[in-house]
Amino acid sequence: LLQFLRRLLLPKVFDVAAFLAGTAEKSKQDARKVAVILNPVAGGQGKSEAIWIRVKTIFEAFGKLDLTLIRSSSAGDAKQWAAADALDFDTIVCIGGDGTLFEVVNGLLSRTDREVAAQISLAVIPAGTGNGLAKSLGIAPDEVERAAAIALRGKTQELDVVKATHGKATSFSFLFAAYGFLADVDFE
Repeated sequence: LLQFLRRLLLPKVFDVAAFLAGTAEKSKQDARKVAVILNPVAGGQGKSEAIWIRVKTIFEAFGKLDLTLIRSSSAGDAKQWAAADALDFDTIVCIGGDGTLFEVVNGLLSRTDREVAAQISLAVIPAGTGNGLAKSLGIAPDEVERAAAIALRGKTQELDVVKATHGKATSFSFLFAAYGFLADVDFE
């Protein structure tokens, strides 16, 4: 019974090194240019900043990644950055919630060269309040080290995206799309 309680109560430590050991693409990954988009208000109370410190330690220990940190300062910043500067990077890691990733996806796909921009790998480190996409990908909100290791491993998974146009406004959705009654209910 005591062993069962220990297993139940003691948190499991994710072994990043073991997860990445034998990664065939490591030499290619060492040269990757990685942008980290940090939403400093995601999750509240400095949560995303604390998560960034943990992720940065893992990324720096992995190898010669060319890391660039971009902190958003207001709504729309991540979208604007992705629309203007994302092509300078091989991978974009979003530390925030679904809204942060939503902005990056919409920035990338609003470009006239969206086919090229869509080839950039995206990774999510859950730091928001809902973290719906991370959960859909099998990453629990408290699995920061695992999410960072998955981002480093470089194994990608395609993501379905819906394009919605209403008048002159176009939006891209990757998690869900709702209109009318459902949208009103979701926000109440």
